[in-house]
Amino acid sequence: PQPRRQMRWAAPSGRAPARGPAGAAAAATAAQAAALATCEPAAVAAATEGGGGRQQDDGRAIFVGGLPLSLDSEGLKKHFQYYGPVAEAVVPVNNNTGKSKGFGFVEFADAKTRDKVIADGPTQEIGGKTVEVKPKQSKGGKGGGGKGGGKGDMQSFIRGITDQLPGGK
Repeated sequence: PQPRRQMRWAAPSGRAPARGPAGAAAAATAAQAAALATCEPAAVAAATEGGGGRQQDDGRAIFVGGLPLSLDSEGLKKHFQYYGPVAEAVVPVNNNTGKSKGFGFVEFADAKTRDKVIADGPTQEIGGKTVEVKPKQSKGGKGGGGKGGGKGDMQSFIRGITDQLPGGK
């Protein structure tokens, strides 16, 4: 029998990873790059722009959960134009499958339009399916609720680690 070889992790360059603060910074940068690689281009842009990807909620956006998987961003926008002008509607899709993740965000031209939507109640029917409608929560706040563990949570976690490293970016 042949002796068992011990496997050792090596950096993509083939060299062993650096130790200490420099190694931790490199590892955090690599982890952030890996996490961002699984995100949509818009999410990557938001995460890499100034402000650390955390957007201030100005009271114009809503979260819509439980969408029919066949609904796209344009369909979501059309549904909510009933209430007033929609600045943007986004239904995130899985990068690997191209299928909807079953939720979306709608940003209205003004806060009064969002208030009309919220006043209509916590649920609506879209495409024969009852969906949840609530004000969009800004990223990075405490008590995000839900199951957590989403890509946004991971990005915030990695960004927080990177910010805490000596000389971290």
